[in-house]
Amino acid sequence: MDPKLLLRRELGRPQGHALHLSEGLARKLAVEAVLDGHDGCVNRLAWNEDGSMLATASDDCQVILWHYPDTGRVPIALQTQHHANLFGVAFLPQHNNSRIVSGAMDYTVQLHELDAGAFSIQPKYRSSSSGGNGSRGGMRRHPPAPQLHQVVPRTSVYHCHKSRVKEVEVCPQEPHLFWSAGEDGMVRQYDTRLADQKAYGSPNVLINLATAGPRAGLVECKGLDVNVANPNMMTVACGDPYVRVFDRRRVGTDRPGKPTTPALLQLSAPHLPLLLKAGLSRRAHATHASFSSRGDRLVASYHGDHAYVFDITGAGEQAPLVLPQHSSRLRQQPSAAAAASRTPGHLGSSSSNSTAASAAAAAAAAAAAARDRSSPAEPPTNLPEAAEAAKRAGNTALFEQRYTAAVADFSAAVAAAPWVPGLYTQRALAWLKRAWEGDAAFALRDCEMALALVQQARGAAAAAAAAAEQQARLRQVHALKQLGQSQCALAALESYLRHFPHVADSSELASLRELLQSSVQQRRDFRAKMQQQRQHLLQRQAQQQQLRRQLAQEQLERQRDTTAAAAAAAAAAAAAAAAATADGDEEQRRQRRAAAYLRDAPPAAAAAAAAAAAAVVDAAVESGSDSDAEGGGGSDSSGPAAAAAAA
Repeated sequence: MDPKLLLRRELGRPQGHALHLSEGLARKLAVEAVLDGHDGCVNRLAWNEDGSMLATASDDCQVILWHYPDTGRVPIALQTQHHANLFGVAFLPQHNNSRIVSGAMDYTVQLHELDAGAFSIQPKYRSSSSGGNGSRGGMRRHPPAPQLHQVVPRTSVYHCHKSRVKEVEVCPQEPHLFWSAGEDGMVRQYDTRLADQKAYGSPNVLINLATAGPRAGLVECKGLDVNVANPNMMTVACGDPYVRVFDRRRVGTDRPGKPTTPALLQLSAPHLPLLLKAGLSRRAHATHASFSSRGDRLVASYHGDHAYVFDITGAGEQAPLVLPQHSSRLRQQPSAAAAASRTPGHLGSSSSNSTAASAAAAAAAAAAAARDRSSPAEPPTNLPEAAEAAKRAGNTALFEQRYTAAVADFSAAVAAAPWVPGLYTQRALAWLKRAWEGDAAFALRDCEMALALVQQARGAAAAAAAAAEQQARLRQVHALKQLGQSQCALAALESYLRHFPHVADSSELASLRELLQSSVQQRRDFRAKMQQQRQHLLQRQAQQQQLRRQLAQEQLERQRDTTAAAAAAAAAAAAAAAAATADGDEEQRRQRRAAAYLRDAPPAAAAAAAAAAAAVVDAAVESGSDSDAEGGGGSDSSGPAAAAAAA
């Protein structure tokens, strides 16, 4: 471990890829073999049932099956039908490694089936040039490109998600079922014995969190795990600060659009909802969750934070964080952390290491015993030898600014003497000095525990408890300040000054009060500004809606006018056509009458009519010439003369 990384993290300075693993655990790890075969980032690992084969999923859209412990054998590379990065892989149990499930960024889940010969016809060992022999002595950090046995499996593609698939999971007791979790907020259940489950509208939605967020917003599913000890229990790592636990017996599969699935448990580290509500962190979300082998604990890792262990049996449950009341509004409403912890199934307890967890459990037991007034026994006034030694070591670590060691030392002291409030206040100071993500919440909890023990102190312990109370109240103010609860911190500071008026003239406390008042005022101004912006946005939306209604009305009126004009034009055209038809019929009748007149008239009358017709024609020709010269039109003739001329 690089000591510079540890130092930068303890000081709270940015460090790029942050260190999220304890040095003691890291020293226990050793590189056994380097499995070199992928052309992209490896995103997920999965063991088969007996641990003899490891599946790796990568950005190169391949799934490679590695043999273990004989890592020198040629691995099997499955050519999937994915078109983007693979985020999930798992062996379907009880199928002799012949069925592998994968999920990817291309929104699809795929089931790959291998023939029995895929494991028998492959070359047994790599060539010596590949450098992979499975032993530590012959291991090479960067061997040449290894041999891979390429296999094209039979693949079933499921298009059930509308966003990235982040996890696929199986259950050892279920050889035909597997599940997928996607960023569309849905967990899908697949049964290899059923057919209707390959489309988005398939009735295989097991968990729906698409409307589980604030204001019915989307909660993405980031991880998924099934409790091996209790296969009916399933956990989902979500895109908000919570990890949700579900009982499969209480939920059924349905089509998309089913109501939000209620969670059996809703777990979070105590500081994450507070930071999110205070606007100090928008990145806090779970990335993965996994049950312990016994099924009684759940570990969750967080983006930009630590990994936390939750006791899902309730045996290690602690009281939620209680924030000081700062106004009449808060006297009517519970604090954010308390409200979150009172959510059905929420457990307020979490721990980033086992030492802190055991110490917190011991402290809870001590507080419960202290609150039991029927117990006649009083705690001893002197510290046990182990607690005294741990306390001295913790104070030395604080002086040398080794805050992680100080937290561990004071945790050991608390475990040895959980009835001493001063140990909690010292550990709270170590938490505050270290200032890692979540440390302020643990410091606040230690202050609450110390104050609870102070209230129960009797006899000779009351004098020592008074000094611990002053430290606890002051460090409570600083813890609330780090959590972004400025108004609660200001209320706690006022309470501290009322309890200890002899420190009211302190310049440090005056500066702290001014800083908190300024922060509270800034928050009020920000909220007022946001309220104005919200009102302005609502007004703009109302104006836009009114404008849209006006435009729709105008368009409707234009359509009506256009329709009326078209109807009038059609009526006029019909009338003109009818008039033209009537004129044509009248002309035909005149022609028929003229023909009948010429046919029945005597010769003298016919000659006279012909002469009259010729005169009419000459006049018409002369008139037509004049009209052509003037740009006008000719004249029509009618009657018997015109008919005679035409004849």
